[in-house]
Amino acid sequence: LLTSGCTNQRGAGHYCKLSSHKNIIDLAREIAIAKAWIVTEVITLLQKRQKAAFPIYLNWYREHLPDWLDNVKKML
Repeated sequence: LLTSGCTNQRGAGHYCKLSSHKNIIDLAREIAIAKAWIVTEVITLLQKRQKAAFPIYLNWYREHLPDWLDNVKKML
């Protein structure tokens, strides 16, 4: 789910070749923002519904999210 900005740009580049979306950088930013939104939704829903998996996801995100966000911040 969480990949570096470079990976987002690489994926955006492949997608742009197949679609009418022409700006790779803009698409990579949109992908990163969508991933951040997904993280927020997952954590919120797991917590609200008191799911047993909540601590597992929360710990994983705490471990991986800071580095990912540092990479994304450079893109934005």
